[in-house]
Amino acid sequence: MASIAKRSDGRWRARYRDAAGVEHSRHFTRKVEAQHWLDTVTTALTSGMYTDPRRSRITVSDWAARWLATKVDLKATTRRGCDGIPRVQHSDPLGRRQARRHHP
Repeated sequence: MASIAKRSDGRWRARYRDAAGVEHSRHFTRKVEAQHWLDTVTTALTSGMYTDPRRSRITVSDWAARWLATKVDLKATTRRGCDGIPRVQHSDPLGRRQARRHHP
């Protein structure tokens, strides 16, 4: 469910609830901007491309390190080869970017 309401200060508040029921909102000076933002978010929600804004702040490097930590069934040689990936990614401009900047 999404809605747009005019605030007492003249700005427009657009808000929606994600699949988990958490409310997200943004404020705009023009109603058309609020509607455009809601349309974009609604499309992402219905198409399966939605990412939670708070969870997507993680960098690619940090995500790679967390992912690697979940791989418990790797052989020792594979783990040694993969251990350097987060460090290399962190020094690379891609590794310092937030995950939300990249889409499948």
